[in-house]
Amino acid sequence: MILILSDTVLSCNLLLFYFLMFKATPKGQACFDRLLKACNEVVWKEDSILVLNQVQVDPPYEPDNCRIIQRGNKKSLDDGSLERVKKIVGAA
Repeated sequence: MILILSDTVLSCNLLLFYFLMFKATPKGQACFDRLLKACNEVVWKEDSILVLNQVQVDPPYEPDNCRIIQRGNKKSLDDGSLERVKKIVGAA
């Protein structure tokens, strides 16, 4: 029982570390949190935010700093998806 509990606590701590960027600006973290709530697949990539593994949001985390990135042969998101991310970033 204790082993299971400690594994659960460790997993929660790892998730928190994954979602928090300790050197992020308050605006960057707020933008990340809002995107995570809307998209559910958001990670930090150095000081940039990566959404759905295909849209990158660079500092200073404004709509103009959002761009679609290509990942191999995967089908990329359309402009409508990029616009949705930009709208979320603009509201943060």
